[in-house]
Amino acid sequence: MQGAKDVQMLNHQLNRVGTKHRCVVDKNSPVMVTSGSTRAADTITLVETDEKKIVCTVCTIRQEREAHTRVRIDGFVKNDLVPRILFTLLFKKKLTNMFHASGENLKRYCEELHNTQRA
Repeated sequence: MQGAKDVQMLNHQLNRVGTKHRCVVDKNSPVMVTSGSTRAADTITLVETDEKKIVCTVCTIRQEREAHTRVRIDGFVKNDLVPRILFTLLFKKKLTNMFHASGENLKRYCEELHNTQRA
């Protein structure tokens, strides 16, 4: 995760529904709770919600074909005027850039791993 200095697992070391963790980016990094997950033949979905239930992220990983996987991260903000305005003004651009950079890092890592395994 781009900008993450640490990941603090707060109640379990193994991530599962109900697990709390904090991705430490700055002093205001929220505690996130794994609130759902699903697994199908070609798709894994992980849902995380902050403790205050203001924001939620849904990460979907789908295998499209051999050695090709698509990762999608959707973010949701509580449908309340004040949190939506604050999010849009203060966090949206920063988070969009951070997730984009994180996706590029993940892509590079996976390609390097794939190329190493083929060699």
